[in-house]
Amino acid sequence: MSGFELVRDLIRQFSAQHPNTALDLSSQPFRGATEQRDFAQLIDFARALQDAQPVYEAAYLHLVHQFVLRGSRANLLAALERRLQAAVAGQSSLILIEGVSGIGKTSLALVQAVRAQEIGAAFVVGRCHEHGATPFWLWQEVVRAVEKRVGISASHLAAPFGQGAKAESVQHLLQSLANWLGVCAAVQPLVILLDDLHWADSDSLEVLNRLVEQLEQHSILFISTYRSDEAQHGHPLYNYVPLFRRNRAVETLRLQPLTRDDTAQLVTAYRGPFHPHLADYLYQRAEGHPLFTIELLHDLFDQGLLTQDASGQWLPPDQSIPVPRLLKQVIIQRVSRLGEAAESLLLHAAVMGETWALDLVEHLVELPEDTLLKTLEDLLKADLIRVVSEEDELYQFSHGLIREVLYTQQHPRRRKRLHERVGTILENKPPLDFVRIAHHFYEADIWQKAAHFCYMAGREAARSFANNRALDWYHKALDALRRSGTDGASQSLMNIYEEQGRTYRVLDQLVEAEADYNRMHDAARALGDLKSEGHALISLVNVRIAQYRTEAAEQTAQQAIQVAEQLGDAQLQAQAHAAMIYLLLIRGQFDAHSYHVEQFRQFSSALQDHETHSGMFRQQAYAAIWSGHYADGKAHAQQCLDYGLKSGNLLYISGGYQVLSFAQIEAGDYADAYQNIRTVLDQTEQNDPYHHQLPRLLNQMGYLFLELGAADQALAWDQRALAATQVNKGVSRYEMRRYCLLNIATDLLHLGRLSDAQAYAGQFEAMMDAPDYARFRYHNRYLLLLTELHLAERDFDRAVTFAQESRAFAQEYSAAKNIAKSHWFEGLALLAMQQREAAVQHLRQGVADADAIQHGSLRWKIRLNLAQALRSIGESSVEPVQAATVLISQTRHALAGSPLQDVFNDSYWLAQLDNPAQQPLPEKMVYPAGLTQREVEILRLVASGATNQQIADALTISPRTVNTHITNILNKTGCENRTAASAFAMKHNLLST
Repeated sequence: MSGFELVRDLIRQFSAQHPNTALDLSSQPFRGATEQRDFAQLIDFARALQDAQPVYEAAYLHLVHQFVLRGSRANLLAALERRLQAAVAGQSSLILIEGVSGIGKTSLALVQAVRAQEIGAAFVVGRCHEHGATPFWLWQEVVRAVEKRVGISASHLAAPFGQGAKAESVQHLLQSLANWLGVCAAVQPLVILLDDLHWADSDSLEVLNRLVEQLEQHSILFISTYRSDEAQHGHPLYNYVPLFRRNRAVETLRLQPLTRDDTAQLVTAYRGPFHPHLADYLYQRAEGHPLFTIELLHDLFDQGLLTQDASGQWLPPDQSIPVPRLLKQVIIQRVSRLGEAAESLLLHAAVMGETWALDLVEHLVELPEDTLLKTLEDLLKADLIRVVSEEDELYQFSHGLIREVLYTQQHPRRRKRLHERVGTILENKPPLDFVRIAHHFYEADIWQKAAHFCYMAGREAARSFANNRALDWYHKALDALRRSGTDGASQSLMNIYEEQGRTYRVLDQLVEAEADYNRMHDAARALGDLKSEGHALISLVNVRIAQYRTEAAEQTAQQAIQVAEQLGDAQLQAQAHAAMIYLLLIRGQFDAHSYHVEQFRQFSSALQDHETHSGMFRQQAYAAIWSGHYADGKAHAQQCLDYGLKSGNLLYISGGYQVLSFAQIEAGDYADAYQNIRTVLDQTEQNDPYHHQLPRLLNQMGYLFLELGAADQALAWDQRALAATQVNKGVSRYEMRRYCLLNIATDLLHLGRLSDAQAYAGQFEAMMDAPDYARFRYHNRYLLLLTELHLAERDFDRAVTFAQESRAFAQEYSAAKNIAKSHWFEGLALLAMQQREAAVQHLRQGVADADAIQHGSLRWKIRLNLAQALRSIGESSVEPVQAATVLISQTRHALAGSPLQDVFNDSYWLAQLDNPAQQPLPEKMVYPAGLTQREVEILRLVASGATNQQIADALTISPRTVNTHITNILNKTGCENRTAASAFAMKHNLLST
């Protein structure tokens, strides 16, 4: 029977013998003295029943906890009940139960086990362990428990949660776990107890953080217990508790000591009727600490110090009898009275940890089997240990404090000797448990072995994406090397620095990563190990690129190439040139890039690395797309995808689909691009919302819809992309965020929402001083956006200026598409300024440039405006209109049957084709002194007394932009200051709105 069924069965038996009682276990607190008396009788009945039938022991303990909690802690029970009901209704939440050790946190949480079963929820437990737990052990326990209770297999999950395909990133791993828990909760509501969270590592805490974020609308109640005195500054939990509490359904329950009445209820529950003086005695001695109270009560009975009066009530001991005041003394006395065998077994088990396997302890204590088993029975009966798994013969201490007391009371030398014995046993027992072996050798001061196994434990943790745990082990490995006296240049030292640096990179702690790679480099040079030196230099290049320290990165890349050439290692040469290619591409140095591409091709046959090949073809695809060679871009992108698929790595697969669809959009292959984005986008959003490619994929979908003329749908995609950048880390996220802001501003312009577009452009400007990453790409886009903004503002002089600046920039970096767009926008501005001949010239050049690169949409978009310009000077527009019609028909035909077909047919671009006359662009507004509309807008605010910051806030632009405008205003009007400019505005009637 389940715990709930056992409790109900026990109550049914009690009710049959006491027909006049009426107990309501769901009420808090007691509704009156009668119910309290009846409940006390129920517990007396349960105590006797479980003595005769041990199967009822758990039900008895549940009733004991219920009875005690209905005192001053009834409000805590009520809070748990509210959250439980909310979870069943589909509203997830997290309850944090905090208090000092032994205050009753776990007991409070476990009361919900029976209640959860009563209302149809599954109650599962995951426990953190102080030492020796493998990465994500807490969540492995949770997964196994949920799988068993709900019946939904977790085998498809990646290790360490299941046996599925290897996860590509920690985000992918955690998202798959969240998805699975969500499915389980849909079948049966879940109550997940995470016990002793103060022992959890940062990686396990991050899992909880992510799950609470992503499972808000699921039927899951997370209950976490932790020691408030442990979670101080510097402890992992110290930083996470504020994160848990921020903007979420999180409630903190703080446990205070028991009151005198609570203590009385506790004594009643455990021992039956008592004299009031006994409760007073225990309350004074234990000061309301539940565990101390219980242990002290057990100790008094074990020593036979309590007597009963004539009515059968228990009396306090003679006050002259010394009773230990400290819990430590109580526990030690209880253990010692059980005999030498019990004491020896527990002392050895305490070294093993809170949970321990009987076979290992058996190796250490060397007791006859009969003595061993009898000792175990005595310890279980004394409630000092409990069974974790009968099948695996796993046991644990009934409370963490018991283990702590028994461990710390041993002489340090004895502890070290036992740790060494345990480590040696585990070292010769396959499969090797690196974590536990490392822990025991480290605690034993066996430094050479500790260094090796700490390093292996770190690598194992890193493979499981427990990166913070990995760093802990690497730090210990370095410390062990230092203590062993062999921390000079060695292969072991280089290995640790390399793995530690890689882990820091994953965590985006680039300063620390660079320091470790420098140390690896120095150690390699000291040993004369050119290959390791080359690998260290290549890692340094990538770190410095991520920091956007491109000059330092280039110098380091040159060093790496020289070392590779000196060694004559083709694989290392290929990797060194690959690092240089990446660097030159983000700097826009395409001429120098070509040389290194050829060098990479020469040596890449020796590089049996699908991921590196995929990355290289991706860079080449970007270079081809940027320069307008779309056929080459598609070919390189397809090779990038092919190698990504061979690698099986979602990062490279999604990167391949992303760059291939980018090339296809530019070439006008919209249906193929849409299909490719959808192929990887659905998988990425479901499995890994933190994947760094996600914002790019969403952004690309927005760009696709804007190309087809669906600005409203483009805006929706781009806003999702902007939201996705919030959860990504690293310098490159600034690039993604910048592109999102530029795209959204462009979408809004096409929707006629000028002020909103300006606001997003202002957000972009505010990021200009943030870390740069591939600045030449987004800066060119920004210049084109400014051109479009000034066109929309009818500030055509400025539009021409920015079109020309954009073109000069694009020519410098061979950005063929942007050269064509700059001619297009300048032509539109000149047409609005009645400079029709010049407009036609620029629009013709834009068409020629678009034709030269065979751009998918610019070829017909620019032609439509060219037709308008030709009509304005009295020339025939038939040729450009016919050509545009043919190109649009080809696009329509290619989209037949695609979800994009209706999108394109409803496009405003097609409306222009149906109405060739088109609405003319607005005439230029004429203001005195050549002021633009925006400058007049700012001048009005200046005249009102607004500061630069206030103007920036009002117009959603940066103060730097405001300052530029004011300088232009003063220059144009010939005014020396703001006061004179305000007078100028009044004189020329510019202050009216």
